[in-house]
Amino acid sequence: MNFRRLHYYHLQIQTNSRNDFFIRDSSDFAVLINKYLVYTAPFFKTLCYNFSPQRYESIVFVKDTRKIVHQNLNPELALTDILSNCIRRFHIAYCRYFNFRYNRKGSLFREKPKAAELKSFAEVINHLRRVHQLTRKQVYDTYLEDRDCSSYSSYVENKDDPALWKERVMEYFGSVEEFIEFHRDYR
Repeated sequence: MNFRRLHYYHLQIQTNSRNDFFIRDSSDFAVLINKYLVYTAPFFKTLCYNFSPQRYESIVFVKDTRKIVHQNLNPELALTDILSNCIRRFHIAYCRYFNFRYNRKGSLFREKPKAAELKSFAEVINHLRRVHQLTRKQVYDTYLEDRDCSSYSSYVENKDDPALWKERVMEYFGSVEEFIEFHRDYR
């Protein structure tokens, strides 16, 4: 997958283990989001995320990174290499934390993320709903509101979430009620 500036992507990252959830409590989730912000915020705006035991998914917008790339990184690298490297560095940072905390060894995530370009904002919105529904449908028998590892609750409860570009999504829906109804229509 080749990333392009000012385009939307659906990222899917598989974990290495089907049994070992890489978020065991709320402090793990706080560290995960913090590290996600540190490593991805210069390059991506995140519209939604969902962390489940087997994988995590997010919808991101690639920022106009020309200034950042030219000032801070090797200009010889292609944008795709730079963005893949930022995701890899995020994975390594969180893995170090997790392995130290739980006295474990090895990687938590598979090497390369899958990324699908979303060509229209309507496609972005449909993938957003799919990402929010993912955990409830495939892993847990609970409602969306019960999932703390998804951006859904940040939208519904109007929580401050520095990892999210909520303005863009809410601009489309207009209200939280319409956002909730859009997700319920999918059930």
